[in-house]
Amino acid sequence: MIIRLQLLLLLCVPAVAQGQPLFEPAKLEILTQAMDQTFQLEHQKAIALCQDYIKRWPQDAAGYAYLARVYWSEEIATRQLLTLDRFADDDFFSDSSPFKVAVQPAMEQRFRSASEEALQKGKAQVRANPRDRAARYALGVAYQNLASFEAALKTNWWQAMRNGDQALKYHSELVAAQPSVADAHVTTGIYQYAVGSVPWKVRWLSILLGYHGDKDTGIRELQLAANQGVLASADAHLMLVLLHTLDNQFDAAFMHLETLHKKYPRNYLLEMEMGATSARRGRPAEAEAIYQNILRQVQSSQNGYERLGAATVFNQLGAVARDAHHLDIAERWLRRAIADATASTRAKTIARLELGKTLDLLGRRQDALDLYVTVRAAEDFAGSRREAQRLMKKPFTEKSGTLRPGN
Repeated sequence: MIIRLQLLLLLCVPAVAQGQPLFEPAKLEILTQAMDQTFQLEHQKAIALCQDYIKRWPQDAAGYAYLARVYWSEEIATRQLLTLDRFADDDFFSDSSPFKVAVQPAMEQRFRSASEEALQKGKAQVRANPRDRAARYALGVAYQNLASFEAALKTNWWQAMRNGDQALKYHSELVAAQPSVADAHVTTGIYQYAVGSVPWKVRWLSILLGYHGDKDTGIRELQLAANQGVLASADAHLMLVLLHTLDNQFDAAFMHLETLHKKYPRNYLLEMEMGATSARRGRPAEAEAIYQNILRQVQSSQNGYERLGAATVFNQLGAVARDAHHLDIAERWLRRAIADATASTRAKTIARLELGKTLDLLGRRQDALDLYVTVRAAEDFAGSRREAQRLMKKPFTEKSGTLRPGN
């Protein structure tokens, strides 16, 4: 649970404190703009802002820490690597999970280089001035970026945990020294929630090891950051979406997603999650309306939605129709995704997998098997090969509990 929540912190790193800023005004302005552009999915603009920060203050860790964060956020957003459904799935962090995140080597090199610079600069700043709050905060950001990255790749769990502990250390020190630093309560709130959420049969071990937390306290801290944080308000809302999803409180999750999307209307990923959350709370008509609105913006190139691609939305509309037992309509949407000449390989593979499930429900087992064979032979996307293999052995049913397409 702790690692699961640490991973989402890559989208939840505050930049300033309530009241007295951690950063001087000129620095704060650039960081604020960079994070706003990141949430609007304008990553190249955010990268340029971070690079400008580094050019102006080359010995300041913050520019490098936020640059690394933008690199990682861009990779996740453009390749649709991670979604709330994946984090909420109990199997996501197990070694046997089919969900493996693979990043582009060039991106990983840029990310690690910026992160290393952030750690080196930040430690040098703290040595020169142990009371430098901004440097301590930037170090926490850098460590959290690394914790998120390592946990997502599942290559080094212990390193991910160590990096997460370092991020918590630096941010907890800030909260202890100045509780009014509302934004820093994002990190401490997640820690409180995570430790307070582990089963009682293992919580005693956490207590013996010195870990103390309370789930309700964690929610209150995140709500404080959402209400009073300067930049971290959006970050806290995003974390509350995740936690409410984990707790099956889908109405509350939807409310926070709606708040975020009003602030960042170019972030189509937020609206996609609104559709998925509507489906989770048993409102297929509402989910369909949301996806239809997304599709209109994709097809008319509004708000940058064309970057999403229509086939991804077709897949979601097919899943919603299947949930509503409109199997013929589901089949048409999924075949439309497969026929889309502009669709990515990923979208087509997912469409074939989901179409196979739909055909299973229609009793067309041989047609479903043909699709599963094709998916098994194709490039793997979020465990698509493994799921196809499993469905070749046992037909899909409405109780199979598999993830939605595109998630």
